Amino acid sequence: MKKARILFLASVATLAFGLGANAQEVNAEGAKSMLKSLTGLMPQKVIDTGFITVDPQGQAYKVKVDFGKLAAGLAPHDMDFSLTGLFDMMVSPAGADGLYTVKRDASELALTGKWNKGEAKGDFNYVLKDFTLDGQWDPAIPYFRSAVSHSTGGTMTIKDELQDIDASFGPMDQTISGTVNADGSADILGKATMDGIRETVRTKDQPAFVMRFGKLDMDAAIKGTRTREIGAIVDFLVAHNGEGPMKPEDQKALLDIVNKAMPVFSSLDETVLARDVSFTAQDVEVAFADASYNFGMKGLADNSDIHLGLAFNKPVIKGIPQAEPFADLVPQTMSLKVSVPGLNFTSALDYFLKNGDFSKKDPLNKEQGDEMGRVFLGGNGKMDLAVPEFTATSPLYNISVTGHMATDVQAVPVTATAEFDITAKDLDKTIKGIQDLAVKVPDLNTASFGLMMAKGMAKTDADGTAHWKIEVDENSVVKINGQVMPH
Repeated sequence: MKKARILFLASVATLAFGLGANAQEVNAEGAKSMLKSLTGLMPQKVIDTGFITVDPQGQAYKVKVDFGKLAAGLAPHDMDFSLTGLFDMMVSPAGADGLYTVKRDASELALTGKWNKGEAKGDFNYVLKDFTLDGQWDPAIPYFRSAVSHSTGGTMTIKDELQDIDASFGPMDQTISGTVNADGSADILGKATMDGIRETVRTKDQPAFVMRFGKLDMDAAIKGTRTREIGAIVDFLVAHNGEGPMKPEDQKALLDIVNKAMPVFSSLDETVLARDVSFTAQDVEVAFADASYNFGMKGLADNSDIHLGLAFNKPVIKGIPQAEPFADLVPQTMSLKVSVPGLNFTSALDYFLKNGDFSKKDPLNKEQGDEMGRVFLGGNGKMDLAVPEFTATSPLYNISVTGHMATDVQAVPVTATAEFDITAKDLDKTIKGIQDLAVKVPDLNTASFGLMMAKGMAKTDADGTAHWKIEVDENSVVKINGQVMPH
């Protein structure tokens, strides 16, 4: 839901300016030229719905999108689907700088939809209040050179046979920008903030689940984006839509277009920071002062990687009396970073396009699928997982972990190797704290005994910091600080 909101502006803009219009004078001919540009990549059956119109108004064009007509042209034949909603904006012809001015005055954007497919039926409503947009579009990217948007808030409801979702949010602000690189690719940046977010999920057999966020800050960057090449792929797929199985010559042409587009982008990074977070179900509530999420990757190239980060501060658990004795064991700060390196996106896609038989439902057979998997995982079928950072602190402990593991996912049975370094500060304090808790919670005696055994195997600094190096080989033999563990 949140990603959809931050990307909404970009999606509408891409729809509206995929090719750009060249008319400088505002007149009927200019409107026709712009309309032709706007629908240049679309199937004729969609164009014929008339979902988009361009009308000269003073010194600009009014562009209006009717989502109901668009849905009618795209809805599956086996589904009864309806959508109502209008979006409009004013577009001024390009000036001497080649940029188009795009503007929308404060007004409501409302979408309503219903669907019915056999026993699956439901409806949704989405309202964005006082939505404004002000930006400059650069057809050379093609993307906004700069743009800002604002809404005073919004609501969303989704209802079907399984659940009801009600959501609302307060003020929302977005800024996006794009720049052209020397190689013709584009760097696209976006920021957004949202306040007062609340989402309630109700199901027939479960109590209502409520999520609250006092504030969300979102930051995203896609650098080195090959926008023109991506457009060529879209153009090809639309042009061949509905033709049935792909012909060998078309498959070769698609391979050439895709190879020109790779690696699609050079890097992608997205960060979300949430403040005053809480999750409530029945009488139980889990809250955080703040929580963050980060996702990133290199382009869809060979030897690429994917990395993920999660963190939170000051959690509070309410409504579970049984958990109160364990409060000091709950981490007050936690940070985790993991990455999967050595992924060969380009070679795997090249293998798929060269070897796939697109006249069949499954283009690759099992052996080919396994081979593509090996190619994707660096050629050896092993997936590496790196943990450059894991830290957790509480009144009783301060631990950190770094390391990596490699898993042969195609072996039978699956095999893995690992190497991790674990550090614990003031381990004696941790042991004593758990022993004190064990007076009230006897089950913790086992944990206390285990920590004392671990301390005996640790390498300890003068300040009491304990270190363990844990190694696991392909035969599942475990070593701790070089000492082989019985198994």
